[in-house]
Amino acid sequence: MALWPASGGGKFIEAAIGSQFTKGDVLTYNAASALSRINNVAVGADIAGIAMTDSRNSINNKATYFVPDFDTVLWADVEAGSTATRGARVGFTATNARGHIVASAATTARAVVERGVAEIEGQSVRSRIQIRLISEAGDLAHS
Repeated sequence: MALWPASGGGKFIEAAIGSQFTKGDVLTYNAASALSRINNVAVGADIAGIAMTDSRNSINNKATYFVPDFDTVLWADVEAGSTATRGARVGFTATNARGHIVASAATTARAVVERGVAEIEGQSVRSRIQIRLISEAGDLAHS
């Protein structure tokens, strides 16, 4: 999984599925108001939330997703060799194997690093950091 809640508020919502996605993917609404994976999380793209289940495991074609509050901190998998540090502005990239992961993004930032790679103990296999989404006008569909 690429993103999941660590602390802070938020709510879990169920909605219809518009296209395939995996647990931890960043989601948006398609034209039919159904959930779809965002393949290019650019500034200005509306974020509906974070997938909490795979779309293929849906019940009645609905999936659960998490809508973060302004104070929500999320765990995020990062690219191999990442040196993300506290305060860095980061974005997301889509990969088939791991969903959305954080990448350096000075001009297309969608999140800020709360705890960087060096601040989190026991990272021998996979690098993880904590981030907070940037909520700009229109970016979070539920803000």
